[in-house]
Amino acid sequence: MSQTHADLLALGPHAILLRGVNVGGHGKLPMKPFVVALAEAGLQAPASYIQSGNITCLSDLDPTGIAELVQGVMRDDFGLDRPVLVRTLPQIAALIRALPQAARDAPKSVMVYFHAGTEPHMPKVQPAPSETVIPLRGAVVLHAPDGIGRSRCAAQLDKVLPGSVTARNAATVAVLHSRLLALQAGLGEHGGI
Repeated sequence: MSQTHADLLALGPHAILLRGVNVGGHGKLPMKPFVVALAEAGLQAPASYIQSGNITCLSDLDPTGIAELVQGVMRDDFGLDRPVLVRTLPQIAALIRALPQAARDAPKSVMVYFHAGTEPHMPKVQPAPSETVIPLRGAVVLHAPDGIGRSRCAAQLDKVLPGSVTARNAATVAVLHSRLLALQAGLGEHGGI
């Protein structure tokens, strides 16, 4: 089915972040069949990045609609009930701009904790003297130069942030950003945005 110019204008790039998928042998979700099922459910150009629940796509749905669609596919086709967070390209781009320099220098020492809240939320955690916590809209950034596994904050953030929480290192967020930009550029090539 061919898309019209108006259809392309309505599409926007989104990052879908699944919590607790393919981690430590739990929440097994075969990504290739899952991506096919997402396309069949109506998402455009869905693609996964690594096996732990990172999907990029185009859709004319808002983030809530995408999350509901993805949760339905996971539940109905794969028997999984997992939280889903969705971010738009402008949201991911704003987050990338707000990351500390360490995100470029040592991206695996910087974790982004995406949460269900919409406003900046400064969690009540006790970072080590070397750690930095940065509250943003819908996310909290933790820079732990001594390692995320040694961080005082890392284990606490999951418990104190609003709603569902899922974390990605800065390197993964940068890849998702690049993929979203490529999806947007592809729309431009077809007369879209």
